[in-house]
Amino acid sequence: MTTSPPEAAAPADAAPIAPPGDWAALIARVSEFTPESDVELIDWMKGETAGVLSYAESVDTVRETCVTVLGLDPSAVAGISAFSEQAADTAARMSEAMNTFMTVYSEVQQLVASGVVLPFDGRWMTGGGADS
Repeated sequence: MTTSPPEAAAPADAAPIAPPGDWAALIARVSEFTPESDVELIDWMKGETAGVLSYAESVDTVRETCVTVLGLDPSAVAGISAFSEQAADTAARMSEAMNTFMTVYSEVQQLVASGVVLPFDGRWMTGGGADS
C-alpha cells in the first residue's frame, strides 16, 4: 500500500506544504513495510521509535545552532525547543505502545515456545464454546 504523504496544515491564506522529499521517501518506506517474521516486526518497531527519538534530538541541535552559531536569543527560538519536546514525547508514546504490544505478544511467544501450533489465520477463533 503506497500512500501519498499528508500535507501539513498551513494558515488559511497559505497553500498546504508538502513534506520534503526525504520525508516522502520515509513515508513510502513505512507504508510499504511488510515484515517477514515477528522478529522483523519487533525490530522495525524498535528502530522506528529510535528514529523518532533521534529526530527529536536533531531538532534540539537546530535550536542550539540558532542560539550559539546564529546568535539568536534563546527566547526567540523557544518554539523549537517545544517542537523537539513534542517529538520526544511522541517517541515516548511509541515506546509505551511497543511495551504494551510486547506484554500481549509475549504470551503468544510463550505458547509457541511451549510447542503450541497456532493457526495461520486465527481471526476466526472467537473463544466461544470453550465451556462446552
